[in-house]
This record gives sequence, C-alpha cells and structure tokens, in this order.
Amino acid sequence: MSKGTVFWLMGLVSLLLGVVAAPPVGARVETPTRLLKAYWYTKILGGALHRETQGMVYRPGQFDAGLVLDPEDGLTVEDPGPYRGVDVLLTVNWGTGTTYTRPDYHRIVLNREARVGVIWYGTPEERPEWLSGWERGQDIVVNGTPVPTFWTQLPAGPHDLGSVESKAPRIYTILLAEADGSPSPVPPAPVGLEPPKPNATCPSWVHDQYTVQGPDGRVYRTWHPQIDPVYWCYFRHEHGSDPSRFAGYPQVQPLFNYTSPAESHAGFKVLVTEKDGVSLMITWHADTSSAQRVCLRYHTLDIALADAATGEVLAHTHQEADFGIAYIVKPGTAALQPLRPRNCPENAALDPGTVPGRRNLTPATAGAGHEAWQAVPGPALPLLGSLVLVVDNPITRCADPATCDTLIPGGPNDGTRRWFTISGSTQGLILDGTRVLEARFCTDPRGQVLRDCNAPDAVTQYVKPGVRVEIATPRNAQGVTPKFWVEDPWSAFYEFHEANEPMLRMNQNLELQIRPGTDAN
Repeated sequence: MSKGTVFWLMGLVSLLLGVVAAPPVGARVETPTRLLKAYWYTKILGGALHRETQGMVYRPGQFDAGLVLDPEDGLTVEDPGPYRGVDVLLTVNWGTGTTYTRPDYHRIVLNREARVGVIWYGTPEERPEWLSGWERGQDIVVNGTPVPTFWTQLPAGPHDLGSVESKAPRIYTILLAEADGSPSPVPPAPVGLEPPKPNATCPSWVHDQYTVQGPDGRVYRTWHPQIDPVYWCYFRHEHGSDPSRFAGYPQVQPLFNYTSPAESHAGFKVLVTEKDGVSLMITWHADTSSAQRVCLRYHTLDIALADAATGEVLAHTHQEADFGIAYIVKPGTAALQPLRPRNCPENAALDPGTVPGRRNLTPATAGAGHEAWQAVPGPALPLLGSLVLVVDNPITRCADPATCDTLIPGGPNDGTRRWFTISGSTQGLILDGTRVLEARFCTDPRGQVLRDCNAPDAVTQYVKPGVRVEIATPRNAQGVTPKFWVEDPWSAFYEFHEANEPMLRMNQNLELQIRPGTDAN
C-alpha cells in the first residue's frame, strides 16, 4: 500500500469520526496541476493600467461541440476539429478591446510546457505581428462558420499574448494542450472520495488537504487558493495573498484558529508585501458577511517578518488583537459615532482614550462604502505601531445606523478587495527585539502578558533576539499615508504606492466563484 493511499484512508476515517478530514501535514494529492496557473487581460481605465480577469473563465478539458464561447452573443462551437477535449480559456470581447495595440494584452502563466493555440476570428492572412510566427492548425466550426486556429509551443512560466490590433472583429479565444498536442488527462480522485468537477464547488476533502502544523504540535487549517490548481474546482471563498510570496515561507505559514478557535474559516485573510528590505505577512480575521463583527472586539492578527533578501525569519507573532470600538460612519457626514447594538450596548460606553482599536462599519445609505479596522499590538509583544486594514467592498452593511442589529447585503459586494496602511507618519511599524532574551517565548492569546509555555492558554511567539526592524510609511506631500494595494489578483501580493495611486479596483473574485448573497467570505 502506497504512502498516498495510507494518507487518504486516514482522511476517510477522519471523515467518519467527524473530525477534520486532513492528511498529515504536507500531504497533498500527488497529481499534476492543470496546465494554466494564472491569467488576465489588460485594460486602461482613467489612464491607469488594470489587470482584469472578470469575464474570463478557464475550462480544463472542455473544448467540444456545444461549448458556448461567449454567452452574450451565443458564440458556440459546432465542430472542435481534432482539438476535442483540450483546455479552453474563454476571453472577453468588450468595447474597444479589439483596437488595443499592446504586446501584453493577455498574460497566461503555464505550470509546464504546453501547446498553446488561439481561435482567430479574422481572416488568416491578416494577423498582428506577434501571431505571425505561429503555425496554422486545422479550422474549427463556430456558429456555422469555419474559423482558423494558430498554435505555438511555450515553456512553463509567464507569457504575453498581444492584442487584436483591429485585425479581427472580436478577441481571440485561447486553447491549451499538453506539449505533444494531446488533451490533458483528467486528474483522478483518491479511491472512495467524490471526484471533483472543474468549475464547480470542490468536495470537502479537497479543502481539508490545506493544513499546517502549529507550534503546539496540532494541525490547523491554512491558506489555500481560490481555485484548486489540480482539479480547478471552486472553494467559494478566498484568503487573500499567496503566503509563498512571503520571504520566510515555508518555515512560516498562516495558522487559522490558533489563538481563537471559534472564528469562521472564510474570514481569515492573508496580506503579504515587501517594504524597506523586509517581507511582511499579516494574517487577519475579518468576515464581513457575519454579524459577529459588530460586537466581537478581539480578532486574529498574526504578524510575520523576514529578511526579504535572505528569507531569514525575524518574527512570527500571534494574538487576538483588540479592534476596539465598533463605530458607524454617520449618514450624511464623515463623522464616526459608536454603535449601541442590542447584544453589546456597552460598546457605546467604551473610552476611545483607553481603547485604541476601532472597527468602522458602513451604513446601508453609504453607497459602496468600506470598513476600516485598526488594532495596536499587545504590550507583551515587541511590536510598535498600528495597522489600518480595510475591506473596500464589505458583503454586508448596517441597516440601522444606531445599532447595526440588522445587516443587509452590500449589493454585489463579495468582500475580496482590501488595502492597508501602517499608520503613524513618522513611526511606522517597528519590531524591537533588543529587549527579547529568548527567541521563543509565550504570552496569553491576546498578547497582553507573558505566560509559562506549559499554561493551557499559552501562545508561542518567535522574535529574533536583538533584531530591530522599521517599516516606515511617512505621509506624502498631500498629507496622506500611502497605501498597500493588490495589483495581481492571483497572488494578491500587496504593492506599496507612495503617491496613494493607482486605486486598482480590478475584480479579485476569480471566475466569480464567490457568489454574493450565497457565500461567506
């Protein structure tokens, strides 16, 4: 019996016993990923360059007769020719997209070498220069009309495909096959477990693979991508930045529910960035679909820092941070007023002079709105400064601006767009390990006091003794603290923008797999 089979039998037993159905740490389905890792197209809006995915859908193994290539105009494959069963990446035929003259109109990232083709909707003789070296394949039939295809061989990694340049009436469709031109094999599921279907909700066992071991030896859930890379099934929620972009990965990985076992899984968000030679990873709990956030002051806030050049881990701290008073943005003004919810009326009596944290919720009358959460690290942790973490499109908003006892959906919001600042015009975020005697020490879950590491509620912290790190984000000439924004919706890595621009509002709900009004996130 193979090691992989043993892992899956253990997972099946776990399912029957009602515990987390997860293989041991690091065990994954030993199956190749799909051909495509990431994709987007380029848009220029308001003079700013955007990476956009909305409307694009990758359909592994689904190129066949009857496939709708564009639901808006009914563009449908009638005869796939010799390409039945290859992968297809549906593209977006929008407005002025056919007039672009960019060599990087589409970006695709391949997991391995592949045969890549395009369905060209213009005449085969009139093509843009970037397509001139591609080999003509066999025609297919779309809506009763023979349409040419062009193919090339591409290695693993990122590749740019150019624009149509007004040489065709619509944007081309992208096809992908294995390096020898054959369709990719269907990835098998472990014996006895439900086979995942591409572009559908993942079975729970796929989700349960994503685990990591904590400092207490227990297994915790951790980050996973929005779409499983092996089966291309959907998890229906997202966790933000890919932690592999953190310089200290895989030694440090996000731990969900380490300090707070009751927090909802979908609410854990990871934010990875790099600034001043320091790699920073924040794990934060903020479920904007839940009413819990109205009264719950304490939420996970883990901070990890590493040397961006060497990957040396400098700190990994964990706490239930105090996000303080719940406010509402007073309708018709920019002023904040404390909420007085039925379940926690004491919120309105908290003193902002002694409670530094805050959660600014949004009233239903505020249009799109956003939620700003601010917390200060606990005094037992050698961290100074403050983080302001913002959800730009919260899933729910307050129906009653006085109490927020009732939440209403925030329109089509899916809670995926976030940005953050490191507040303090001169201080920034400081890790001061000069007062740390031992690299590993323990605190209570809220980071308020030191604990004996044998105490039942002890939380293990790591800080390199003697290290001092400062991440400064001084205000710009306009007096505004610069922000960290996501530019790549697949890695969700946060870029620092000194001038507080551009405000990139690209869709980060990949393939619209999170359904507003249905899925928590």
